[in-house]
Amino acid sequence: MRLAQFLLSACLLLTCAAPSAVHAQSADLRGTVTDAQDRPIPSVNLVLERTDAGEQIAGTSTTVDGTFRIDAVPPGTYRLVASAVGYAKATQTMTLEANTQRRVSLRLESKSYGLDEVVVSATRTREALGSVASSVSVLGPQDLQSQSAVTGDLGDMLAQTVPGLAPSNGSLSNFG
Repeated sequence: MRLAQFLLSACLLLTCAAPSAVHAQSADLRGTVTDAQDRPIPSVNLVLERTDAGEQIAGTSTTVDGTFRIDAVPPGTYRLVASAVGYAKATQTMTLEANTQRRVSLRLESKSYGLDEVVVSATRTREALGSVASSVSVLGPQDLQSQSAVTGDLGDMLAQTVPGLAPSNGSLSNFG
């Protein structure tokens, strides 16, 4: 009877201690992603890859204040890849040791994309293209570049510059 209680207690103790022992053999990664003017960049995609196998270990994205965290990373050598629309990719290689917390800072350089004009036209009813009397708005590269200083979202750019265009919110009418 005593042996059964002892074995049961030992199993329970090992079961409870095992997860914390595994976590104790890992590293935590914290960091920030900023632009060239040291402003935080939200929604940056981050991928942590093993350098020896190229295997993706974890992924996350930055918060509104440009910070991120990846917890419980096994010790090893990794490559952290950061990417965001409108910015060049940044990569940093690092070695993470057990029972440590590593802080990293990444700086992304803005990258302009060679966009041509964007032509948007719309109508409320189905019509043959040849018989459409529609309004056409043409946005040149200068228009897109000046709007990209305000927002990086193409939908927002078009909503600000194309008369009568409103982003859809899932409704079936233009009123809401």
